[in-house]
Amino acid sequence: MRHFKLAFPWLAHLAIGSLLLPLQSSAYQSNPTPIVTLSNGPKSSTTFIGRSLPEFDQELFLGIKYADKPVRFTPSSLKTVYASNDSDSGPIRHSSVSTRGTVLYNATQYGYDCPGYGSDTTTLLNMGLIEMNEDCLNLNVIRPRRHGDEELLPVLVWIFGGGWQQGATADPRYVLTICVAADRSLNGRPILGVSISYRLAAFGFLDSEEVRVRLVFVFTLSSWQA
Repeated sequence: MRHFKLAFPWLAHLAIGSLLLPLQSSAYQSNPTPIVTLSNGPKSSTTFIGRSLPEFDQELFLGIKYADKPVRFTPSSLKTVYASNDSDSGPIRHSSVSTRGTVLYNATQYGYDCPGYGSDTTTLLNMGLIEMNEDCLNLNVIRPRRHGDEELLPVLVWIFGGGWQQGATADPRYVLTICVAADRSLNGRPILGVSISYRLAAFGFLDSEEVRVRLVFVFTLSSWQA
């Protein structure tokens, strides 16, 4: 899970990013579209366009890829540069954001979930709640609605369970909206919630007699070196 740790610096930017101009629809005038811009260098940047959840007074940035589609059974690489078609939700436009030198990233919907096997996965697929694809290394950020530049927030990172075989960030049982709202209500201090997709089953935790022998050898060699 080395790449999970490397992705965390993004969270600070998302925690303090300011809100820009609202959508044109009058229904959203009191709930501006949350937008965060990260610099890719002196001449380019990526603007993540999320969506508001007024019922919970929250802002959501969903399906943000932290790595490109990995080659099977090889380590992934941290993603730092984006294109407008990288989002699983497709391209997006915003009338208040200039596209000159800026890539617009559609962060309004959950991205693909990683292929897994089990009764929960079957149920979620049959209900149309998830869509699986190997290009699934993405994360979601849920934060309380910002009212200007505020202090950095503590971060709650949720890595779903499922015996390494199944699970999904889009599973309604795992969405962090309730957790973020409950913590603010119980403790009086807001938090920022992050959920992470990771490779499952054979794609992420390949198992066989040969693999087990290899792991025993590696662990034994590591203990000798220590």
